[in-house]
Amino acid sequence: MEKHGQVASLCLLLVFDVVELLNETVKVFLMQLLNFAEAVAIRRRSLEKLFQILDMYDALSGVFPDLEAMVMDEFVCTEAKRVLAGLGRATKGTFMDETLNSLLENNDDDELNGLQSDDSERLQLESLSPIARRLLALLSTLESNLE
Repeated sequence: MEKHGQVASLCLLLVFDVVELLNETVKVFLMQLLNFAEAVAIRRRSLEKLFQILDMYDALSGVFPDLEAMVMDEFVCTEAKRVLAGLGRATKGTFMDETLNSLLENNDDDELNGLQSDDSERLQLESLSPIARRLLALLSTLESNLE
């Protein structure tokens, strides 16, 4: 009977070792993914990359509850929170910087050409303030990127 107890204890130790080894292996891959997400967050900002940042934020925030439940290492969860916050800041910063830059640039003819479909519509657009026209052009660009 004592022999069965020793075997059970050894099996239990082996299972704990395998779980710890698996956790460390998963941690390596998760850290690589988090490093990639961080690189996405810190790269040069542009409206074209805004949707990539949003996709990364959406993906990480969607799996975060499962990640917290699955990973035993608190460092990985803390790092994931930090990267998620960085992606959020990058999204806000990209949208604000690029939107303001786009609104302040002066290229009225390009914006009118992209928005108009006939002469009467062009007259309506010309009656709008420059900032309103630029905002319409920006919204049109964003809408076309969603399609």
